[in-house]
Amino acid sequence: MFFANWLLYDWHGGTLPGYQVLLCLGNLGLIYFWHPIFSEEINFWPKFVMLILGQFGLALIINLAIYLLHERLTKRIKSDR
Repeated sequence: MFFANWLLYDWHGGTLPGYQVLLCLGNLGLIYFWHPIFSEEINFWPKFVMLILGQFGLALIINLAIYLLHERLTKRIKSDR
């Protein structure tokens, strides 16, 4: 999606439909972590790598938190029986 948006941005006149939803976590990583470090005018590949790290890194952290919460709740429910 990032590559297609990069190539078709001028032709489409903006971002592609669904871009913000599909790359929400990656964009959050870019906004709050990478943009304070780097300027917005960077090349495609470094920005792509940063987006992918944010996308999968944040997804990993969120899923790990949900998994640990689920484990803690199921242990508590089993111990109450």
